[in-house]
Amino acid sequence: VHTGSLYGGKRDIGPLLLAAGIAAGRLNHQFIVDLYGETSSSISGLPVPSGVQVSCHDRISLSDSYRKQEEAGFLLVAMSKDSFDRTYLPAKIFEYARTGRPIIGLCGEDSDLQEIISDYDLGVASFAPEVIADFICNVYDGWTPGRLARVGELSAEFQFQRIVDAATM
Repeated sequence: VHTGSLYGGKRDIGPLLLAAGIAAGRLNHQFIVDLYGETSSSISGLPVPSGVQVSCHDRISLSDSYRKQEEAGFLLVAMSKDSFDRTYLPAKIFEYARTGRPIIGLCGEDSDLQEIISDYDLGVASFAPEVIADFICNVYDGWTPGRLARVGELSAEFQFQRIVDAATM
């Protein structure tokens, strides 16, 4: 599940589709990629492998978005390969972290998003379809994220308190 924008296709989900296709073959499982807030034009022209179905949905309310996130098998944060996106950390990662669901970050392995996903054991962060497919298969084999112990550190309340503490020193 992805809730939000792919910025008119600037954020390419092609590696996820390839990874889901690889994992579908390995696991003999059908994967559905639900994109909320997107139109099919954001993914037009992308090949959809066997075993993968992509559904584009209109924007939904924030409460519906949270419900879809809670129900998801995986949550997707997609970035571009532009150098800007290496140092841009989308707020979506903090929204997703609270769910306890495994996160697939389509991002550079030297990006700020990759650092957060790795440091907090939220999931996988890569543009490499094989790496992502391995992660998907590991989740189906029983991998559980280690994020629950430290997820509070990613909350707005915790981060805001850090600012207040730093300002009052």
